[in-house]
Amino acid sequence: DLPISYLHVFPFSERENTGADSMKNKVSLDIRYARAKILRKLSNIKFQEVQKNNINKIKSVLFELNEDGFISGLTDNYIRVKVEEPNILKTNFISDVKLLKTDGEVMLGEIVL
Repeated sequence: DLPISYLHVFPFSERENTGADSMKNKVSLDIRYARAKILRKLSNIKFQEVQKNNINKIKSVLFELNEDGFISGLTDNYIRVKVEEPNILKTNFISDVKLLKTDGEVMLGEIVL
C-alpha cells in the first residue's frame, strides 16, 4: 500500500507530429477532463488525510512567507502551515511547530519553544 498524499494531475493533450497525435481511438477531451477532475478530488482527499494524521504532531517548518500577521512555510512532508506571529518579521528560518488543526488546505500551528 503506497501512501500517496498528492497527485499532480493534468489531462493529456497530443502534440503535433508525435505518436500520440496519430493514434486511433483517442479518448475524448470530455472524458479526459472528467477523469482529471476525479483524480484531483482523490488527491484532495488523500492530502486531507495526511493533514489529519499530523494533528498534534511537532514538525520542523521552513518559514518562507510573512503576511497579515501570519508566517507560513512547509514541513518536510509538504504540509503548508500558518502560525499567527505578528511580531516575527523575518522569514527563511526553520522552527519546530505543533500542528493544531486544518482548514482543508492549510494547517494552523504554534511554534514550540
